[in-house]
Amino acid sequence: MEAAPPGLGGVEWVLSRPLYRFHRFDLKAVPRAQRARALALQVRELSPYAATGRYFATSGDDALVWMWDERKTAEAMERHGINPRRVRVLPETVLQPPLEDGLALRSCLDGFEGQLWQGGDLAASRWWPRMPQPAEWLAFQRDAGVPPERQAAAVPEPGTTPWLDRPWAASQSIDRVSRTQARGESLAIILIGAALALATTWFGTSLVKLHQVKVEREARLADLEQKAAPVREARMRALETASRVASLQSLTTYADPLSLMAAVSEKLPQNGTTMQSWDFRDGKLKVTLAAPSPIESSAYVKSLETSGVFQNVQAALGNDSRTVALTMDVRPGVAPELQLPDVPARSTLPAPIIAPPARAPGAVAPGAVAPGVVAPGGAPRPAAPSTTVPPPAAPSTLPPGLPPAWSSFKFPPNPSPEPPKGAPPK
Repeated sequence: MEAAPPGLGGVEWVLSRPLYRFHRFDLKAVPRAQRARALALQVRELSPYAATGRYFATSGDDALVWMWDERKTAEAMERHGINPRRVRVLPETVLQPPLEDGLALRSCLDGFEGQLWQGGDLAASRWWPRMPQPAEWLAFQRDAGVPPERQAAAVPEPGTTPWLDRPWAASQSIDRVSRTQARGESLAIILIGAALALATTWFGTSLVKLHQVKVEREARLADLEQKAAPVREARMRALETASRVASLQSLTTYADPLSLMAAVSEKLPQNGTTMQSWDFRDGKLKVTLAAPSPIESSAYVKSLETSGVFQNVQAALGNDSRTVALTMDVRPGVAPELQLPDVPARSTLPAPIIAPPARAPGAVAPGAVAPGVVAPGGAPRPAAPSTTVPPPAAPSTLPPGLPPAWSSFKFPPNPSPEPPKGAPPK
């Protein structure tokens, strides 16, 4: 035991091997940020002392810890007049020269220490107050995890080597590491808090601006809705009217009478044929036609059948071969495809076909001599053959102002013409 130098300098206090314990901890599974705390918990759990002094060193993912009774050590220092605050406590083992690999038996200040070295670090240690027996040496090797083929039954001779000037394992304070990590964690928390505050401020500013834009947009939308209210009401009325029109149109399964009449007119020959009557009821159409010449009913039937609007067309000739009555079925839901002629915008309906005036039986045509009249020269003239004019045909045009609701009517007959001048009265 050397006397402590006077002054305020530091002092190194070397503990003899029986005054401390050695443990090696594997911290591979513990995150680096939490290793100091985990190691402190392990030391507190394994230490048998009320106040534990410790020498802490690291080797890769392992921690080497020497523990001793800090209270008794401080009392010993005070008995020698040394202030414990000035003292750096060193285990005797860290001053012994290290080995690379293998077993070693070292002679200590008190007793003997068995050591197992792996990769230049102390892996296991045990102390005996006297030379260990072979059974004790084998038990140490088994506890240290030495494979059976590498275990030595004979106890080696203890080695005595001078101490090193500096410990081969650099000391670290668990508390200092914990405080450093705590300061790092505090700094990280402050930085994270500042980042969150900045993000929150930016997000809050964005929300305020977004709220302002929303208020402006809502005011503008309300103004536009107020201006567009008449247009929307007009649109709603138009949609309701269109819906009612569509509903009414759905009730009518057949084309309107005027379209049907136009479809029939398109299929009539352009030889002066006219309509004399029209009767359309419940999909059944009956039309009476009159022509200036004898009618070929099959041509009328074929022409109307090909229109696509009429079906089951039947013809019945009247007493006169120039009139025919046509009956047919109108296809429901089929609209006639009409071909309208290109006419000027100011054109009117075509002029009706006017039949020549009828003559009374026995009337004399203009320029002819009545029968029994004496010609100049005294010779009676031969009587001109009597000419009977057939009744005039009705005009081919519809009466003006024909309402679409008409479905059955007859054209009015032509009035009887006045007799020509010079003709004998009837």
